[in-house]
Amino acid sequence: MTNEEILARIRHNITNQDNLGTAHPMYAVKQIERVYGFDEAYADHHEWISIEGAYAATEELAADFDAQYEESGDTPDDYERVYYKDFERFVTACFTQEGADAFIALDGHNLSKPFVYIYSGYHNFEWQAIRQLLGAVGDE
Repeated sequence: MTNEEILARIRHNITNQDNLGTAHPMYAVKQIERVYGFDEAYADHHEWISIEGAYAATEELAADFDAQYEESGDTPDDYERVYYKDFERFVTACFTQEGADAFIALDGHNLSKPFVYIYSGYHNFEWQAIRQLLGAVGDE
């Protein structure tokens, strides 16, 4: 696809897509980044990780380990209970939903649980100016 075709597609989408009630939308691709090493008091979740092979216990096995831990405070000899938090991390911004979806289709395999989040460019005059220029492409 040529740059002219890409710009024409962006123009079409900017002027026709549902902005979901958001002024000057920015379609941000985000992903979930899991960070381990939190103290239990500060973590949102936990997993049971094997000490030898560093793999996570199955859901069924983890449920058994949780029950044992809650009852007696004991942990299995070959597993460790590790605590983590999941954070949303910005990956890239797109002018259209189609662009964000295409980015995920092309590069989603390198991301962790990617999704599209819409921000507003309401007070961002640079973003508004570029969107207006893109929307005017082909109006000569």
